[in-house]
Amino acid sequence: DTRVPMGVRVDSVLRWLRLPPERRPHLVTLYSSDVDDSSHAHGPEAEPTAASVLGVDREIGRLVAGLDALPFRDSIYVIVVSDHGMSLSTPQQFVALETLVDTAGIRTADAGPSANLHVAGGAARARLVRDSIHRRIVHGRAYLRADVPARLHYRADPRIGDVVVVMDEPWQVGLGGRRPKQAGGTH
Repeated sequence: DTRVPMGVRVDSVLRWLRLPPERRPHLVTLYSSDVDDSSHAHGPEAEPTAASVLGVDREIGRLVAGLDALPFRDSIYVIVVSDHGMSLSTPQQFVALETLVDTAGIRTADAGPSANLHVAGGAARARLVRDSIHRRIVHGRAYLRADVPARLHYRADPRIGDVVVVMDEPWQVGLGGRRPKQAGGTH
């Protein structure tokens, strides 16, 4: 729940771990979207993002200090993971899908650094859509589902589009009505 501040979440975890052994959880996960939210809104290098990083770092420090105070600290494993990278993108680095292809019969299921296009009309129409995009796109590439590069570890995903558009960093693609209004971060 993003309405619950990170400090309150840390306090909750420490409270749970102080419960009697029969009531104490054996697995606890803790998530903070603060840095991701700030990076999307302001960009990865912006001052509000730096403040979010410091805030989350402070709370992780409080969590570790609280764990260190527990009598069973040597039985606790802490695993920290982070989101994948982020780039600053401007509204000028956005390509409206409608400028690349006739979108009739195409359902777009993502927008941003990539877009999944679910194309009505079968494999032949999907090839035509891919080829139309290739003729017009400058800062990206379109792939048929089977041709998505293996390095992206994506082509076996059951939700993948018939055509996948992958933009060069920091470009984005999507429906024109969804053009970002200001610079911000994108994965």
